[in-house]
Amino acid sequence: MKLNENDRFDGYLLDNKDMRELEFALNRILKKKYNWINSIKLKMVVQDREYQNYYLFFGGMISVDENWAKQIWEKTRVTDFPGNKEYDYENYEGLKIQEFLSRNIIESLSNYFTQTAKSLIPFKNDIVFSKIDRMLIYFEDNDEETNLQENIQRIREMMGMDDSRLTFDIQKLVDDGIIFVTEPGDGQGGVTKPNWEGDCSVITLENLTPEQIKLNKWRLEAINRPFPECIPYVQDRQSNWDEEKYQQVIDSIKMKGGELDNYTI
Repeated sequence: MKLNENDRFDGYLLDNKDMRELEFALNRILKKKYNWINSIKLKMVVQDREYQNYYLFFGGMISVDENWAKQIWEKTRVTDFPGNKEYDYENYEGLKIQEFLSRNIIESLSNYFTQTAKSLIPFKNDIVFSKIDRMLIYFEDNDEETNLQENIQRIREMMGMDDSRLTFDIQKLVDDGIIFVTEPGDGQGGVTKPNWEGDCSVITLENLTPEQIKLNKWRLEAINRPFPECIPYVQDRQSNWDEEKYQQVIDSIKMKGGELDNYTI
């Protein structure tokens, strides 16, 4: 299966910001629930319709422990374990999870995907289920740390994640009033309590200009509801920001009259 601009859906494609937030939440939840999951990388999330029910279609990659995968394969297959070598992951060609995981596991994962998405994103229609069975599965050898890091880097490159960005000191940016880590927006013009431990909003000085506040008045309420417990998670997940958020932070440092070098690590 290849995902390209010619694919047609009745619903809408999630934007990059929502998708990265959802990816982060899924990783935190499912890596604790299933010790054989290493990481989840989302390539696309689409709301679509089947008959009268709305569902989410997920494209992307689930990385799993290779040793665990080999044991499962040997118990259920008579052919040799395929590994990753025969597939072109850069062109989204690989073993699909429906070709490897049991139906019960896929249904369980699908339920987590659905509930996590619904808790984070205010969909206009009720989402009944998620189609994840055509996501790809990728195998990593967790017994070899060097090989693991190489595979993580390879996956990041496959998914188009840019490692040339600056890494910011989030706590210092907060201390100097350049960004605000707050309780999350509710998607309806207000602020709400976190739904999970990393659920928060990152508001920059550039988000607080009169023009921006006119469009998003909830931000004034949010900056008065700081969420300092979320700062470590923002520090860890900043590489998942879209280009717009990354540039907002840079512009906000300049608005404050600061030097970039003073806010990077």
